[in-house]
Amino acid sequence: MDYAMKVYPMHLENGKTEWCVEYPDLKGCVGGGDTIEEAIADAQATKSVYLSYLKEEGKKLKIVYTPLHGTGNTVASRLLNELGFENVYVVPE
Repeated sequence: MDYAMKVYPMHLENGKTEWCVEYPDLKGCVGGGDTIEEAIADAQATKSVYLSYLKEEGKKLKIVYTPLHGTGNTVASRLLNELGFENVYVVPE
């Protein structure tokens, strides 16, 4: 899955400019560097670690899902399974 990046300069008090890259959809996932290229490379490395961590932690998470009138159960269960969640419990109607 591709995530949108937000790239912007940070003008420091000493007159130096550094670059920051963040992924708005991945809260707290940012990178930085002296150049745009360095900042993007740092952000991509950070994103890789960030997503790996989420995947591992997601395996420990317990999810209880209650389908409303039986709707969405098939889609929600499949999606959560594809995302790596293992402890998904569907409440019977």
